[in-house]
Amino acid sequence: MQNQLSPLVVPQRLTRAAVIEHLAMPFLLFSAILAGLLFLSWLLLLPLWARVDVNGQLYNASQLSGKQAELTAGIQALQTRRDAALLPVHDAAYIALRDARQVQPDMSLVFEKVRQAAASVSPVPGAIRFNEVSFSAADHTLVLAGDVRSVGFRSMTVLAQLVDAIGALDGVTHVELPRFVRMNDAATGMHSPFSFTVTLP
Repeated sequence: MQNQLSPLVVPQRLTRAAVIEHLAMPFLLFSAILAGLLFLSWLLLLPLWARVDVNGQLYNASQLSGKQAELTAGIQALQTRRDAALLPVHDAAYIALRDARQVQPDMSLVFEKVRQAAASVSPVPGAIRFNEVSFSAADHTLVLAGDVRSVGFRSMTVLAQLVDAIGALDGVTHVELPRFVRMNDAATGMHSPFSFTVTLP
């Protein structure tokens, strides 16, 4: 009995196109499944894991941008308030106060003129004494109170000369006449106390 040999089966060489054709479907399935899993993890798991604690409150990734904008606006508002407190040059209230101060007269200069006027009419040094000087910025008035002494019976005359001298000063629009009285006591002698108002522009 003759042994029959089976014919040799020579495998065919696979081409590149055939390999790609066989691997294409599994690769596409794997890619689709992986993409689906990544999408689900981004949608469901990432918000749970990727949370940031801001001042005791948890925020996820989608809420952080809004919180950042809110915090940035708050910081800018606080910086503006700080700059206004430290450097009030551009503050509206400071500008209004500065403008109001600039239109007011220089009180040191005004009182110096008053003292010079008093010295010019005083027959003896120190005859005219100012006990109170007050300025009202709202009314633009200067109240002068004091006493004329050491001139004997001429105290009322010296007081009248003082009122006329102050009324003639530059920047004085009106002088309210005081009460002209002469008083006599053992400590001061003849003297004329006065209190009158000077109106400034």
